[in-house]
Amino acid sequence: MEPQSFANSYILTTRNQPAATTKSQTFPLPNGALWWYTAPNQYDAEVTAYTPVGSQPAASPPQSFLTMIENDLQIAIANGFPQLSVVIHGLANLFGDSISEQAALGGGLQQYAQYHGLVISFDWPSYDEIESFLPSNYAPLPYRFPPSTTSGSIRGNINGSVQAFATLIAMLQSLQQKLGVAINIICHSEGNYMMMLGMHAQPHAQLPILNQVLLAAANINNGALLPSSNSPPYARQGAPIAALSNQVTVYYSSDDDVLPWSKNFLKIFHNPSYPDRLGLEGPISYANLLPRACGIDCSAVISKTVIRQIPQVPPMTTAHSSYFHIPQVLQDWAQALQGTAPASVVNRRPVAGTSNAFVMQFVSPPAPINLREAGVSVTTPTTAPDRSG
Repeated sequence: MEPQSFANSYILTTRNQPAATTKSQTFPLPNGALWWYTAPNQYDAEVTAYTPVGSQPAASPPQSFLTMIENDLQIAIANGFPQLSVVIHGLANLFGDSISEQAALGGGLQQYAQYHGLVISFDWPSYDEIESFLPSNYAPLPYRFPPSTTSGSIRGNINGSVQAFATLIAMLQSLQQKLGVAINIICHSEGNYMMMLGMHAQPHAQLPILNQVLLAAANINNGALLPSSNSPPYARQGAPIAALSNQVTVYYSSDDDVLPWSKNFLKIFHNPSYPDRLGLEGPISYANLLPRACGIDCSAVISKTVIRQIPQVPPMTTAHSSYFHIPQVLQDWAQALQGTAPASVVNRRPVAGTSNAFVMQFVSPPAPINLREAGVSVTTPTTAPDRSG
């Protein structure tokens, strides 16, 4: 039986003015509030199709929004994919770019991996491409974690979105408990910092609240997933992600063509104890990596040379942003989202002497696969256009 399509698309944004395109107009909503947007089609890439639910932002989802997303999650369950995945964008993404990214990811997972869990977007107040790449707009100095401000810079805006991230988590937990769906989060580039800061601020919990977390091209320090025994200043900033998730998977490439700029030209804004980027070099130590975390070296697939061979990647796409368009990567992500054991995901080769380090092996652009026919199981929770970023 053909899977049923979803009735709507969903994007939650912390932007005070979602349509704003300049730095002076781009800052986060206060007090954990969000704008709750929907479009009346599945993975709609057209910005004008989206309208806010409610006339004002709110720190809890409007009932009509909940009704729509619950109905679409029932469709995901009926399709055999009881999952809700949230994508968090990176640097240089405006509201419309977040919509395009969600459409590319949701549609690509369906087309190339026959994955029919619901994908929605969480949009934080990034600037446009020009203002995002001015170092003076990046973060307050001196370096602190969390940052010292809640607006006025990229990382300030992320810090100012932490309460809204908690609003998101509360909604996800409610849906998990009501419908029994697994909750996943997929972060790209600076979106990994939003995830790291947001999870750092969560109340301490004893059990995972997330199923799978995918950290792609992460513009965060490569010591973020170390345990407490490794404790130079500003260590283990991402530890809450691993503590509150069933599995964390890091996707990185030494051929990333944006993160070297972040590493070299934004050095003073980053963690001085770990200057390398998680999405460029990968975890600093696999021997000390936190439990339930693994790394995938994607250098054989994510590079300028390789993406030119893959027709699904739009022209002018950076290697850094190509993850969302490469069928092989989408198939890997689909298996990870469904809880496939890291060593059992196709086209991964384990690194000798480790149990948590793998290499993604390049294959010619693969045809769409049916995950169920391939023997991939779908898990349920055991507990309650290109942009450089």
